[in-house]
Amino acid sequence: MHARFEPELRQAVATLAEACPEFLAVAGGASTTCGFCFQFLAYLQMYAGDRAAAIASAERVPACAPEADAAGQEAHQRAKARAFVAVHDGRPAATLVEVEQARTWTDEFRGAPWIAAEVAELELLRGRALLLLGRPAEAAEALDRAVVGFAGAGEGPTCWRRCGAPRRGRCSRGRCWPARRRTASGRPRCTRRRRRRGRR
Repeated sequence: MHARFEPELRQAVATLAEACPEFLAVAGGASTTCGFCFQFLAYLQMYAGDRAAAIASAERVPACAPEADAAGQEAHQRAKARAFVAVHDGRPAATLVEVEQARTWTDEFRGAPWIAAEVAELELLRGRALLLLGRPAEAAEALDRAVVGFAGAGEGPTCWRRCGAPRRGRCSRGRCWPARRRTASGRPRCTRRRRRRGRR
């Protein structure tokens, strides 16, 4: 899973696209690592601009744990994956339902520092859904919670996800830098930070 820390987006996508199916084959449909792999791959593919591939990867998450406990981590992964697919399919109401389902697991570990990134992902999905529903004030609150959660998690891999939230910027070595260029959709573009001439 070293691809999580890969600074080059394309290389990270290529590595996970090869590794995730192997996790699924080896785990035999019973692995939280498998679900995490496909979910993270979906995020990276979406930010790379490959929407079809991203949705296809997210839709493979349930296969990683078809017999999951309804209240366990695997069920949480499945609900989060469904929320991801729904929001990018333009189904915001369904997204909010799945986000709430996924929160039933994260709420049990509210005090654990490692849960911050999981909650932030859900708040990011919630914020996007609320924007689609025309509720900008609520969306802003959810997206602000996502940004705070990602910052508190302190994980390099979440940089690509944080770059997709408002007021975030370029991704470099696990950090987001203020964006100078934006995509056609208005989302900050994730790029490597370039070294200025004359500086070492």
